[in-house]
Amino acid sequence: MEKNTIWLKRCFDEFKQDFDKLAELSQVESNREQILQLSAQIDELKQFLNQSSDVIVENQEVIEKIDIDDVEQENHLVQEDNNDEIISGEEFWERYEEGERDFKGINLTGADLTGNSPSDVNLSKANLTQTRLSDANWSNENLSGANLTQADLNNINLCNANLKEAILDDAFLCQAELSSVDLHKASLKGANLTEADINNANLNEANLSEADLSQANLNESKLIRANLTNANLSKAKLVKANLKGAKLDWANLEQALYTTETIFPTNFNPIEANACLIASDACLEQADLSGVDLIDFDLSGANLEKANLSSANLYGADLSQANLSGAEQISAVLEVEIQPI
Repeated sequence: MEKNTIWLKRCFDEFKQDFDKLAELSQVESNREQILQLSAQIDELKQFLNQSSDVIVENQEVIEKIDIDDVEQENHLVQEDNNDEIISGEEFWERYEEGERDFKGINLTGADLTGNSPSDVNLSKANLTQTRLSDANWSNENLSGANLTQADLNNINLCNANLKEAILDDAFLCQAELSSVDLHKASLKGANLTEADINNANLNEANLSEADLSQANLNESKLIRANLTNANLSKAKLVKANLKGAKLDWANLEQALYTTETIFPTNFNPIEANACLIASDACLEQADLSGVDLIDFDLSGANLEKANLSSANLYGADLSQANLSGAEQISAVLEVEIQPI
């Protein structure tokens, strides 16, 4: 029995050795390892596909949003194209008569709008380049951000109008009524404002470089940080005006009128600029005040010896104790009692 057991064990060991040497067994083991590797790769692929699916959904949403934005942009461009369509003065007034008041962004380039005066219209950001609005009443209207380049605004009434950030470069505003107008940050480069009434106006940070403000009335106006480079302010009235921080490089203030309450930029000397201080006891000897409006000014005790007062308006002015010896007063409007000094 024992011999049989030993024999069987030897046979089993020999059989096992022969079995382990079989090529098929090595192939099975190799296949098993490949299967494990493939399973791992499949798991990685599944994970990748899941992530890709999320990306695809997100990309689809982005594409849809881009499509929507493109449509909205096209619609906006179409609307801009519509705004670029030039409207004639006749069509504007027809639409106004029909009750339309909101003309924001309208294009009225070169239109003739004279002869009529609107009420409560919105012309903000409107294109009014080279438009004719002279001799009309546009007071209290909204023209903020409008383009009025080279527009004819001579003798127009724009009192209390909103012209904030408007463009009035090279515009014509001779003798325009602009009292209390809001021209904050507006551009009036090269504009002609000769004899315009701009009293109590907001011109803070406005660009008035190279503008003609000769004989303009800027009494009590605010010109804080305004650009007046190369501007012509000769014979302008600056009584109680505030020019704090304004740029006055190469500006012409010859015979501009100011008072002790007028605020000039730091280090600016109005006397060196040949401006005229209108005050009691002021020295105005040989000053050229011809044609200047001096109504109700206090010139008591002022030295006006040999001053040119021809055609000046001195109605109601206080000239008591003033020295007028040798002063030229041809056609001057006095209507005052002059006491001898």
